Order: sequence, then C-alpha cells, then structure tokens
Amino acid sequence: MDARSDNMFFKRFIALFRKFEYLNHLDMSDNSLNILPENLFINIDHLSELSLSTNLFQSTPSEIISQNDIKVLDLRSNLLPTVDYKTRVWADLMNQKHGLYFLLDGNAFECNCDNLDFIKWIQETKVNLDSRSYKCTLVNGTVITVLDAYENMHDLFSHCRNSIWLMVSSILLGTSCILTMIVLLYNRRWNIAIFFYRIFRKIVEKKYGKKYTYDVFVSYGGDCIPWIKKYFIPKLENEWKLKICVKDRDFYGGESFYDAEAESIENSRHVIFLLTPIFKVSPGLSV
Repeated sequence: MDARSDNMFFKRFIALFRKFEYLNHLDMSDNSLNILPENLFINIDHLSELSLSTNLFQSTPSEIISQNDIKVLDLRSNLLPTVDYKTRVWADLMNQKHGLYFLLDGNAFECNCDNLDFIKWIQETKVNLDSRSYKCTLVNGTVITVLDAYENMHDLFSHCRNSIWLMVSSILLGTSCILTMIVLLYNRRWNIAIFFYRIFRKIVEKKYGKKYTYDVFVSYGGDCIPWIKKYFIPKLENEWKLKICVKDRDFYGGESFYDAEAESIENSRHVIFLLTPIFKVSPGLSV
C-alpha cells in the first residue's frame, strides 16, 4: 500500500482503524508517510508494537505519545533531525513503566546548538536504543556520530554558549533601555505635559486671537509667602518654565490692589488659590 497525505485516504484510514480496538502490533513501514492523521489511534488502547520505519517523517508523529502500552517503537530510516522533548519524556515514562525499545537508526540527525539536549539524552537515557552512535551532521556539513558529539561537546559547541550569552545580553540591554526610557519619561512627565500644553495653547490662542501676559496667577495669604518664594516659584518658573504672577512681586504701586488683581487674573491663563488660614480672611478673597 502506497499511502499518501490525501484527505480522502486519511478519512478512510481513520474509519478503518476505529475497528481495531484490540490491535497489538501495527506495521506501517515503507509507505512514504510524512504525517499520521489526527486521532488515528483514538480507539486503540492496547498497541504494544508500532513500526513506522522507512517513511518520510521529519518530526516524530505526535499521535504516538497518546499510547501508553507501546514496548517497541520503530522509526528507523526516516528524515528525523531530532527527537523532540515531549517524545523523549514519553519514551522515558514508557521505559519506566514496562520497558521500551526505541529504534532510530538511519535518520538525518543534526548535531547543532538546538540539539544539545537530544545528544545528551541519547547517551543518558535508560530507554533501550538500537545504537548510541547514530550518525549526525554538524553545521559545517561534517558527518560524525552522536557519541562523538557528546564526548567532544565542549569543543564542538562552545560557540553555543556565546550565542546564548549574546541573546541574554541583548535581552538585558533591550530591557534596560526600555526601563531607562520609562523612568526618564516618568521623571520628566510634567515637562512633557507642559511642552504639549504650550503647543496646544499656541494653536488655541492663534485661533481665537487671545494673548495672555501670564500662564498662572497665584492668589494666597501672607502665611505662605516663605513657601512660595522657596519652593513654589522655583518649581513653576525654573523647572516648568511657566510665567506666574504673584502680588508681592508683580503688582506696582500707585494703582488699586483690586484693579491690579482683576487685571492680572484677566491676563492669566489659569488661576491658583492657595487656601491657608490667613487666606480665608484675606480681603483679596472676594476677587
């Protein structure tokens, strides 16, 4: 039977397999298979020997690990570059449960940085393999054995560590840059907000033809003058670059206090009231 990856064939294939509930031995070797249909073994619970040798599998069929009674698995002479982690874990569990013969000779194994865990597993697993010296191909095309790769791992794959460290360093550098940007933006959030505020303000003022002398007018009581001079004014004027109007500095003599205050408020974009005990009884509160 020359089985191909055809949908109609697989549908018939699955329908046929549903009748084999008590199947123990299954030989599907030499059929040019490259995949197994999903749920192929859904009704088969007693499969102990499975032969998939001399096919075209490039990865271990995931349907295999759904079986819990397999004692012999034959995947010789396929195109496997590795045996994936899930299949290795399943093989170790099957071996602990009832012993497992896992036949893998004649595949296209690769000995590279991505396959180091597989190379170690071949030599360290308790699963009964048909060899511990499968042929594998290095990145430069040289063919060696998996055993040679295991015994000379430090010399052959020392560059893998450099790649890992380069990746880790890149991730750390990228993370550091992002965190630095976040911290910078957070520390400068008011400056950024004011920058966009100024742009928006200019657009609005240009549209309505209104110009202001001050950004902020500050109304306050006499009990907070020291705080205003030491903290408030430097914050708004020096750091935020806002032009503010305070009565003790910007009001000139010879004009009515109320008139000066009303005019300053009129010529200010915003008004800030600093509510303190003295402010509550201040005559300027009525403005």
